[in-house]
Amino acid sequence: MRIEALGFAAFALVSAATVVSAAEAPCLETGRVLAQARPGHVGPDGPYEERLSFRLSAPDRVWAEASGLSGVGPEDRDAAPEVFLDDQYLGPLLSDFGEAWRSAQALRLGPGIHQLLLRCAEDGAGPRLSWTSLRVLGDGPCRPGPAAAVAPVAPGAHALAPPSCDGLIRRRDWPARLHGDPLVLPAVLGRVAVSGPLVHLRLGESWGLFMKIPTGPDGGPLPLVVRFDTPAKGCVRFSVRVDTQFHGGVVAAVGYAPNRWQWLTVSLCSGALRLRFAGEPPLGYPWGLPSLDFEMAARGVVLSLAPDSSSD
Repeated sequence: MRIEALGFAAFALVSAATVVSAAEAPCLETGRVLAQARPGHVGPDGPYEERLSFRLSAPDRVWAEASGLSGVGPEDRDAAPEVFLDDQYLGPLLSDFGEAWRSAQALRLGPGIHQLLLRCAEDGAGPRLSWTSLRVLGDGPCRPGPAAAVAPVAPGAHALAPPSCDGLIRRRDWPARLHGDPLVLPAVLGRVAVSGPLVHLRLGESWGLFMKIPTGPDGGPLPLVVRFDTPAKGCVRFSVRVDTQFHGGVVAAVGYAPNRWQWLTVSLCSGALRLRFAGEPPLGYPWGLPSLDFEMAARGVVLSLAPDSSSD
């Protein structure tokens, strides 16, 4: 799987030609901010581009992020603004699957001055795209940034120290509305299937379920993209969809087995929501609040979910 959002690393169904090792994927949580643009836009009435320059004093892995995106949907894909890091093309900047975008691969850059370039695909053409944040981030070291990981504290309140990820309270509850039955998120053409809240997770807790991803029409794994979103206040959604940009090549399942029930777990600790599935690399999403509602979504793929009935 490829990634397409803030705050997590590769889940590993990708074409063999574009596979990124875990060592070269963006940081699991959040990195150092090397450059950041204020809210802005590009569009047919100008400006046609946005440039962010930054300096590295030592070699580092670097990637780009944008949030608060609006204005470019699936119908505008061919006219979407393009993103470059120096002379490396990072892809189109789209908001068709949520308001957040993240380059799927971190690039290793040497010391010196570098530049992120966001430009219209063609001057005077294409839709207007706006953002609330456009950033360049670097690895070194990989740990949560305080601004992203800590929520504002109301006057008179006491800040909560985020628990470590050791000694988590393990939960196995299942939504009462499902009466202990599995839940299937169907593949409805052109629509997103949403689970609704599956668990209200608190700091220091983990929660698990079993998930099954089907094989593709050829009997092999599907090319998929995963991401985190916040569709409502206090809610985090983990989405899985078929990669509509994948054309041919070989798809490899790394870390899990298609069409088999395997364990998925989410934990809230150390300033982040953390997700693990089978033997995949862990995913992380910065979260500074003391709790959240966790839900899942699928687009173009059938996801089967079942309660965790395992024993210690």
